Amino acid sequence: MTATSTTPNAVYRVSIHNQIFNSTYYVVTEWTKAANGGWKTAGRYGFRSGMRGKGNSLGLTFAEAVERAAEWNREKGWTKEMQVLTAKGKAAFDLHA
Repeated sequence: MTATSTTPNAVYRVSIHNQIFNSTYYVVTEWTKAANGGWKTAGRYGFRSGMRGKGNSLGLTFAEAVERAAEWNREKGWTKEMQVLTAKGKAAFDLHA
């Protein structure tokens, strides 16, 4: 487990955007380190990738979102051995790298 102080300052997270009937759609959001050592969404509304369709109602499939997040996380310096930790040192969310 890698400590929060040695991890990059930004991470891309895969999260559910919406569910329509039996389909679930995902987006990739950017998170940055918070003052307390945890993580917060970047910017006022945050960064979202994967919004598509009329009115941006749909998102990405899980595989598409994971692929984008992994690529961008590797560019930021994340490796598979690292973890995104909360201020209390527990896993905050899954890292795709």
